[in-house]
Amino acid sequence: MRKEYKRTLIKFSNYSLCVTLPKAMLKKLELDKGSEVLITLKRGKLIIEPATANGEAASTDQDNDNWEQMQEINEDEE
Repeated sequence: MRKEYKRTLIKFSNYSLCVTLPKAMLKKLELDKGSEVLITLKRGKLIIEPATANGEAASTDQDNDNWEQMQEINEDEE
């Protein structure tokens, strides 16, 4: 069963927003302050997943969809 959580974006700075993650989810994924995650855009949805030591996603996608890695944005240009 899939558990969904509704969250509100919080203004972090002039250029960034952040979202909090539920403690139960962080515990299950073994994430803590300073843990790295990968953010991917797939079919208009954000996918947040733990990163491994080599910077790749900890899980693998088996549906052979084309994943689009989000591009870095120079915040000074916006």
